[in-house]
Amino acid sequence: FLEDTAQDRASISMSFIGSQDILRFIEDLEKVGNESGIEVSVESASLASEDSKAGPSFRLRGQGSFGQVFKYMLLLENMPYEISFEEINFTSSAGEKGKKIWSGSFVIKLLSYGS
Repeated sequence: FLEDTAQDRASISMSFIGSQDILRFIEDLEKVGNESGIEVSVESASLASEDSKAGPSFRLRGQGSFGQVFKYMLLLENMPYEISFEEINFTSSAGEKGKKIWSGSFVIKLLSYGS
């Protein structure tokens, strides 16, 4: 039984992030940005206080076409971690030759966090 469920247990274990795995989580946020065609910057991160059971929060920003920014949001939602979106903002500005550039700003909270 243990051998049969080893891969499933490993997948579940990877879904939970501890304080030593925060860098891996941030790298995954950036990797998902690359997959959607935008460059993502982590503008801020705030770890939960010791007495709080809440996970850390991250403010992310990315730019590209509307489709790319929207795809990033969808990919974030489908990452193998439990997150909640605390804030989502989409804005557009005029780029070169009148082409719109979309910017997405997201504040997410990592719920599958255990210190």
